Amino acid sequence: MKRHSLFRIIVVVGTILLQGLAIAEDIPLPAVPDLQISPADRSNVFTKAWETINRNFYDPKFNGVNWPQMKDKYLPLAEAATDKAQLLDVLQKMLGELHTSHTAISGDFQYGTGLGYSQIEGRWLVSRVAPGSPAQLAGIEPGSILTGSEGDCIGPKRNVSVHLLDLRDVVRNAELPCASYSSTPEPAASVRTLEGGAVYLPFSSFTSGPGSWFAEQVVRNKSAQTMVLDLRGNWGGSFEIAQKIFDLFFSEKTDIGKFRDRKGKILSLKMGGKKSAYRGRIFVLTDRYTGSAAEVFASAVQESGRGVVVGQQSKGGVLAATHYKLPNGFDLHVALMDYHTAKGVRLEGRGVIPDVVVDLTINDFRENKDEVLDRVRKMLQ
Repeated sequence: MKRHSLFRIIVVVGTILLQGLAIAEDIPLPAVPDLQISPADRSNVFTKAWETINRNFYDPKFNGVNWPQMKDKYLPLAEAATDKAQLLDVLQKMLGELHTSHTAISGDFQYGTGLGYSQIEGRWLVSRVAPGSPAQLAGIEPGSILTGSEGDCIGPKRNVSVHLLDLRDVVRNAELPCASYSSTPEPAASVRTLEGGAVYLPFSSFTSGPGSWFAEQVVRNKSAQTMVLDLRGNWGGSFEIAQKIFDLFFSEKTDIGKFRDRKGKILSLKMGGKKSAYRGRIFVLTDRYTGSAAEVFASAVQESGRGVVVGQQSKGGVLAATHYKLPNGFDLHVALMDYHTAKGVRLEGRGVIPDVVVDLTINDFRENKDEVLDRVRKMLQ
């Protein structure tokens, strides 16, 4: 069974363990999810994942990887896995050999220590603490700097030793248990008015809910001379939603780019031509987590001269992908098509380089300063 989603990016938070700040005996250990899986099921999940990639991956040369050899290398490890967490780790490592976006696997469980992170000024900064996670129970603060970690959530100990500089630059060493926790929905987006009557619109993903809200706000604010479209953290979404968003801003027919599959078949992406499209000035904000459909949109705005891109270089993960449901609660995403912009730029591995680059600093993050938006506000003045 498969479900198409041409710009989907999956962020797998599994065994990337950049977490910390806790006293182990003070942390209650939440219930561990049911991670049990039989030897036959482990082999079945692995085989179906390997075969799905083998049949459908966009590059018939597998980015220079000997794909049959990957089966010989990782199947014994999958068979030796003791539970779903270990199997997921094996599959992630196998897919990582392809060095590509939009090809990833996830499970039906949320398990770890609960921290998101960002790399700023060459250092790993805690950027998010999941509610209800061991990290939150330990009192970890966003803005802490990771200086080292040992351990993982797949071995027998299932805990992580971490070393941090907290917000007061005090060294903290800690042990965090791995545990299950629940994810929380994204906070509701809101519209703001900036200098000169410009309308600020955050846009989190090219999916039905955020896409419908965003389209409604664009139509409602069509009289504004300027719109600031915030695509920072926008991971992408579906092809259908992307088409609708493009039509909101391109009144002239515009060549956006081309997709190419493993057999060389080309799908041209052409948008616009709707007289009802918004014609005012556009600023697009990007960061290193702007990905997939959001990158296609930003590059189209930039190449066509439709607007100005401000912020940091985007993720560089632009491939068309399809979602496959695997047994035992595993989900596989496979890149089916490569992408080049209308000017022939391959965004995969490169990303969109803003017209106006604004570098982030650790102090900006800790003090909750938005230098990117501040730069746009100065440009509006």
